[in-house]
Amino acid sequence: MARLADYQKKNLEIFNEDLSDCYNNYLVMLKICLMAKDRALSDKSNKYIFSLGGKLLGNKTTTNRSKNIEIFFDNLQQDLIDSYFINIVATFESIIFSKIPKAVGDTRKIVKNNYDENGPFGSVIGRFIKATNDFNNLSNIKELLRGKIPSCLFDVFDEIVNYRNRIAHGKRFGEETTLNLEDLICNLDNIIQSIA
Repeated sequence: MARLADYQKKNLEIFNEDLSDCYNNYLVMLKICLMAKDRALSDKSNKYIFSLGGKLLGNKTTTNRSKNIEIFFDNLQQDLIDSYFINIVATFESIIFSKIPKAVGDTRKIVKNNYDENGPFGSVIGRFIKATNDFNNLSNIKELLRGKIPSCLFDVFDEIVNYRNRIAHGKRFGEETTLNLEDLICNLDNIIQSIA
């Protein structure tokens, strides 16, 4: 896991402001976590640990103090990563879903202006177009993007959706991912750019 001495803000080129804000919030929370870890390790009186609730050491002996603090904060960092994985994907969903009504409306206009009302199903042709509420989850978005974004990007998006589902369901099923949050945010930003 990351250490405060290794911490540096990564300057990723993120075009979408909402994704960028979400990632920057993660970096702030990570730095807070790392600073708390360093302070807990350096405060031999354990006053700081007890000010956090005292759960870092629990009933364990002080001989394992540093190891227990390391384990606690490593687990906390993993929880932070998992939480922000879900948060970043939720932000992506919000961005995509905000674009759908315009896309559906534009599609309806194109069909209305270019389809002969006397053609087959002319009077109900608009019903062939999906409604906004037909796109209500990531699986729908994934199917919409199939064949519309590069296959390598689609494969990564598939991994993102699967891992988001794994986290959301308590990691009871599905596979771990090799993606870190930087990979996640760059790939989601690339998807948004490719469909803009």
